Amino acid sequence: FQKAHAAAQERTYREQTEKAQREYGWELIRAGQPAEAARQFRSLGDGTESLSGLASALSAMGDHAGAAVALERAVLHSPERRDLRLRLARERLAAEASR
Repeated sequence: FQKAHAAAQERTYREQTEKAQREYGWELIRAGQPAEAARQFRSLGDGTESLSGLASALSAMGDHAGAAVALERAVLHSPERRDLRLRLARERLAAEASR
């Protein structure tokens, strides 16, 4: 029981820490620091929310092709997320328009 409880506490701690780190990335975007936000989101790995944040940071920097790649990976993780699929379509259009 103690091992299971300790494991659950560790998992909760990791999840809360990652959530706080993602929120910091969003704050950086809102503060007009998308390059720093992109570094922050990249450091968080390949989860859906981290990839979504990375896509937003890249888009804010004008890298719509990079944003589309990040969103493609996010959609692979969470194909049920309509919001991600819509953003992916918009980023693909923006990338095409900027060529």
